Amino acid sequence: MTTATNTKPRVGVPWRNAAEEAKNQRPKIDPYLDAVRAAGGEPVLLSLDQSSEQLKGVAQTLDAFVLPGSPSDVDPARYGAPKHPETNDADAAREAQQPRGVVDEAALVQ
Repeated sequence: MTTATNTKPRVGVPWRNAAEEAKNQRPKIDPYLDAVRAAGGEPVLLSLDQSSEQLKGVAQTLDAFVLPGSPSDVDPARYGAPKHPETNDADAAREAQQPRGVVDEAALVQ
């Protein structure tokens, strides 16, 4: 959380998908980071390649989250639904963190 020495809120922003993170493709994620800065926050880019324990540790240092859009869709099987022909493939790393991982870890900190 924000401390007396750091007055800017720390805002976690997870990568949009594992492929963009692996190639450090920033054109789609940087506008989110820039928006956090413009609003007076300190963006913290969150890797999708973190363990639950690592994510929990990082979540404890954050004040907020921005969940960016992604070219990947949520796996409909997660909700007991069949995959529609127009559904994009899920990103396993993103699925492991969002919304369950990031949001649940943040809730545990509260």
